[in-house]
Amino acid sequence: MSSDCSKDPEEGESMKEGMDSEEEEDAEDLGEEEEEDDEMDSDEEAEDPSLKEKIAWVDVETSGLDVDQDTIMEVAVVVTNSLLNVIAESPNLVLKVEDRLITNMKQPYQDQHTKTGLIERCKKSSLSLKAAEDQLLKFLGDHTEKDKTPLAGNSVNADKKKFLVKYLPRVMEHLQDRVVDVKSVKELCKASFCCNPCIS
Repeated sequence: MSSDCSKDPEEGESMKEGMDSEEEEDAEDLGEEEEEDDEMDSDEEAEDPSLKEKIAWVDVETSGLDVDQDTIMEVAVVVTNSLLNVIAESPNLVLKVEDRLITNMKQPYQDQHTKTGLIERCKKSSLSLKAAEDQLLKFLGDHTEKDKTPLAGNSVNADKKKFLVKYLPRVMEHLQDRVVDVKSVKELCKASFCCNPCIS
């Protein structure tokens, strides 16, 4: 037995055109949905001023705590908004350190920086303080506004700020006078938890 499986060519073309049309409509709908999502994200940023506020988190490794005898060995900056969402991260800058500073480094710092490999990386580096400051200033200029971004970090107000003021003064001039010291926040939290009988 044989059956006639032939189809009308015009009918086939019509079905194909219909399918193509549906696919185009689906693509348009998807594009419109993505645009709406982007607009919603943009509206949220416009409505929430906290998303526009920036914080510069600075991490510094030094050869010791004596700002007159020691120096910065490594520095990096992370910029976040006030909700701590990361906006940008600078390169991890390892500086060239004079041999005499490495030789005179106190033993705890010798041990720590030898273990992490920082001393060896500093010996191989050719990056000067000025070049590092130029890079950081360019980075901050790209992602923050002058005098509107506070400095933040762990123990930054106690120790690291002294090194930043002395060795990276233009970076400090770019940042705001306000400082967010994580160590202080930790101590406040510990005091609150210890003194609050409702918190175990």
